[in-house]
Amino acid sequence: KDVFDEKGNFLVPPEKSINKIGHALHAYDPVFRSVTHSPKVQALAKSLGLQMPVIVQSMYIFKQPHFGGEVDPHQDSTFLHTEPLGRLL
Repeated sequence: KDVFDEKGNFLVPPEKSINKIGHALHAYDPVFRSVTHSPKVQALAKSLGLQMPVIVQSMYIFKQPHFGGEVDPHQDSTFLHTEPLGRLL
């Protein structure tokens, strides 16, 4: 929003218009995968009470100045559901 004009041309430099990159970096990027699937991360998740932790999304989120709205604090586990429930933080 507010990045393109009515003809689809950038109103700002393209590098300042990026909001998010990826939704499955843990599945497709080897560096993300090595971290998110590491025994250390699994142990951390289990120490927080998850019995069978699962990674459902991973991304970079860019908070560009002057673009996008304010995001109130929230937990994505409210919006993302697993079976059985309780596999997300």
